[in-house]
Amino acid sequence: MTAVTLVRCDGPLAFEQDGRRARVSQLTVQRSDAGVTLSDGHGLEVDLVEHLLAALGGLGIRSGVTAIVEGAELPILDGGARTFADALVALELPARSPEPGDLIVSKPGRLSAGSSSYTFDVADDTALSIEAVFDHPAIGTERASWDGSSRTFLESIAPARTFGFRADGPDLWRRGRAELAVSAADSDAREAFSRAVIVFDATGPVAAAGQAPPSAGEIGRHKLLDLIGDFALHGGPPRGRVLASRPGHTASHRIIRQALALGILSRR
Repeated sequence: MTAVTLVRCDGPLAFEQDGRRARVSQLTVQRSDAGVTLSDGHGLEVDLVEHLLAALGGLGIRSGVTAIVEGAELPILDGGARTFADALVALELPARSPEPGDLIVSKPGRLSAGSSSYTFDVADDTALSIEAVFDHPAIGTERASWDGSSRTFLESIAPARTFGFRADGPDLWRRGRAELAVSAADSDAREAFSRAVIVFDATGPVAAAGQAPPSAGEIGRHKLLDLIGDFALHGGPPRGRVLASRPGHTASHRIIRQALALGILSRR
């Protein structure tokens, strides 16, 4: 079983699991293949955190919430970040002003990791854009952008569902990255998972019972959602402009750390 309860608290964002509590700033990325696992190095380890982090980042929440996790991972829920975002809105957190530790783009720069590239520019507001490129006839190249507002995040970015490719299933299962999909004993849980995840075969999306087909640009918007979540782990999304081409969790965390080390990104 996997479940998460979001509660208001004083102080920094935190995760709690089996009685152990750690601030988000104390957690490091343990793995980032087909999802993100965070660990404090002392027994707290939570998988599939990226959609909750995206909801926090998209709503500009940097403190005041603890996620109490039951199990090894966060639930897939709607496949995007809208359910997490709605739960956070329901907490009625007080409005916040810029705080020490908030991420900003301090100087222009362009960094690459493999086929992924990230361009940073200084600006007074937040604007993130992505270009997602897939060698697949049903996807190709999709672009998405976000103006940094909570409203745009809730309406356009948060509902975008996660996706995968049927051909990758056996390898993901061997690496322990598809355990919920293959081990859910509860048929209702299995059906909910199939509705939340868009699966592509060699020619196009594979329709699951009760699942809406992918909307125009949904794959690109989900890649943008993931990028927002990756930045949230580091105190962002940043004030400034970022354009990411072919972004992925592994590349994004590597580039963010490198940008901080080079002074392209800094904390207020």
